[in-house]
Amino acid sequence: MCGIAGVSSRTLNLAARERLTRSMLDTLADRGPDEAAIGSLGSATFGVARLTIVGGWQGAQPSFRDERSALALNGELFNHRDVALAHGLVDSHSDTAVVHDLLDLDSDLLFEQDGQFSLAYAIDGTVTLARDRSGILPLYYLVDGSDFFFASSIEALRATSRTIRLDPSAAFAATVLWGSPSSRSVYDAVAQVPRGGQAIWNEANGDLTVRRFIGANSRGAKAIDAALVEWRLRKAVDARIPTDVPYACLVSGGLDSAAIAAIACQSARRPNRAYGLVFDDEALNEGVFQEAVCERLDLELRQIRVSAADLAETFVQAVRSAEAPLLRTASVSNYLLAQAIHRDGLRVVLSGEGADEYFGGYELFKVTSFRSQWDGQINSFATEFFSHLEGLPGERRAIEPAYYAKYLDTQSDPFFSHRIRWTATGANLARLLVADRVRTESQAYLDYLLPDIPQNFSDYDLLDRARFLEVETFLQSSLLGQQSDRMFMANSVECRYPFLAPQVLDAALVASWSQLVASDWREKAVLKDAVAGLVPPTILNRTKQAFAAPTTSMFRCNEGREIFGELFDRLDRANVPWIKNGAVPWMANRVMGSSRLSTYDEISALWLCSISVLLASE
Repeated sequence: MCGIAGVSSRTLNLAARERLTRSMLDTLADRGPDEAAIGSLGSATFGVARLTIVGGWQGAQPSFRDERSALALNGELFNHRDVALAHGLVDSHSDTAVVHDLLDLDSDLLFEQDGQFSLAYAIDGTVTLARDRSGILPLYYLVDGSDFFFASSIEALRATSRTIRLDPSAAFAATVLWGSPSSRSVYDAVAQVPRGGQAIWNEANGDLTVRRFIGANSRGAKAIDAALVEWRLRKAVDARIPTDVPYACLVSGGLDSAAIAAIACQSARRPNRAYGLVFDDEALNEGVFQEAVCERLDLELRQIRVSAADLAETFVQAVRSAEAPLLRTASVSNYLLAQAIHRDGLRVVLSGEGADEYFGGYELFKVTSFRSQWDGQINSFATEFFSHLEGLPGERRAIEPAYYAKYLDTQSDPFFSHRIRWTATGANLARLLVADRVRTESQAYLDYLLPDIPQNFSDYDLLDRARFLEVETFLQSSLLGQQSDRMFMANSVECRYPFLAPQVLDAALVASWSQLVASDWREKAVLKDAVAGLVPPTILNRTKQAFAAPTTSMFRCNEGREIFGELFDRLDRANVPWIKNGAVPWMANRVMGSSRLSTYDEISALWLCSISVLLASE
């Protein structure tokens, strides 16, 4: 993968565009440590900082075609040889060449292929930015009069000396939604190319057109055979195993990463090893399950032990890399994991992310299904379900039936599945903010989200709507963005995600919901059937445990008290006009005290400390 950047301008001359592009590339060295190059076509200048994995010298960028078109590509097209054959293109060891030829044929064809990418493509007086349908890789842009800037990071756009400020209402909405919608950022004037979409800049008149949702997000509940799911997953893993460099698998101790590692170990190019995170907090420590997976696969396992102090000492760097408020400390632990992988000289890892969102792995899907059938009474149906929740592994909070009973009469609400989570997060965060300076009402975060909602969203069934919302916010922004790409690429390590291959996504989209959330509340039922022969029974029969890193202990360890005490104090001294007087020391005292913190307390504290870091970076 790479970092890309560039500018299109009718007013800036070539020398100025090259200077600005090089300034942006300088900030992207971690994403592309091997080489950096720039080139121009018409009034557009493109730059690429390259992490070489595929194609060697054949994949040199930016790519040009007869002074007619230009390409800057971040990512991979995994089936590029099949694409070349299908469309009569010149076969090449370089996916860049195939992508460029495909775009010259028809830019929409790329969204039908198996890849993870963000790119800039210039032809016939337009610059088109695009991202894959899952939004795996970031791509931001900024319009300043007749100047159009784009880059793989906010920091790179700042290198153009344009004024970029944190937007407190956007930062609030992004946290309430548990992730920014895919066309948004938390900065004023900065947008992102939507997942599975394009931003098209007309160089002649300065018009910008944004296209969303190229490809389906919902296909209607049917059914799919578990054997077909397994076959498609095998194809996806095989396509993502690099041929030119060694690689590793990430293992969390859960089903999804175990299945990916098992398939990889059956390939002609086995992974060098597996990596897993372990914590001192036993409620969060899945080390024994990681060991069970790797022992069965005869795969070397390197476990990275992360302490509360390690998390505290890495927090500031993780926020700077994420360029947004952190929702969870898992991003921080992943930064430390990526550091270790980089030190070991590896550049590519396979990850199991994406399975929970598409195959119904999260508690959210069970809760939505339950609430759609519940009348609010504490009857045997409710008692059985709440007992199931109380038995789930990991850190558990007390089950409060009144929480789940909220908004039961609003199933026609397109946001029924997420409304209780958003409302609770928003209420806890809003108590810290000045209402007439930050939009904290529910309509505010809905306005932030609505541009990224499909026009036919009301036609989706209840659980399809839940899945779309979880993919659009939490998966795309918090998991793939903050927790994965931003943390790993800050350490020059590329993550690949077999569960996000189009053929695997399509399998999940046609599966009936009874195949995903079974009547006995067993999650990912069809996926478990598909991989039953690949993973140990102890993994197959485990109930989903959400990956999490310690949060309260991070704040309260000795190192945490010093580091976060300074972050809280610095924010309080800044007298930020949209934060209530006294709110920062109140939260600091609560976090540093001895009382049990709720999930929403932890989110609010992480938000304030992230804001302290982000404001200091402006």
